[in-house]
Amino acid sequence: LIIANMTSVLANVDVVSMRYRHEMDLLSKWMIVRSMPDALRERINVYFHYIFRRQRGMLDEDLFHDLPPQLSSQLANMHLKMVTKVPFFSEKIRSDYFVSEI
Repeated sequence: LIIANMTSVLANVDVVSMRYRHEMDLLSKWMIVRSMPDALRERINVYFHYIFRRQRGMLDEDLFHDLPPQLSSQLANMHLKMVTKVPFFSEKIRSDYFVSEI
């Protein structure tokens, strides 16, 4: 059972890595066709590599896009205290609707 679980985990990691490599190959080809400068291509590659390493290949929007509204709201409220510490988002300046749309 343990070996089967480890095999499943490793297979999933490999699928995510293969998807990342495929998407990066497509992006690289697209940037070459568009004659992007090497420095800009490198910056874009570094950015996507960082996202892949930090978030295991998934963007937050992808992870939480299909959450039901109530769960999405609960997730947003979890971070509300942090957001409202920024003066621009303080209760004196913004509406609750504005923060809910962020």
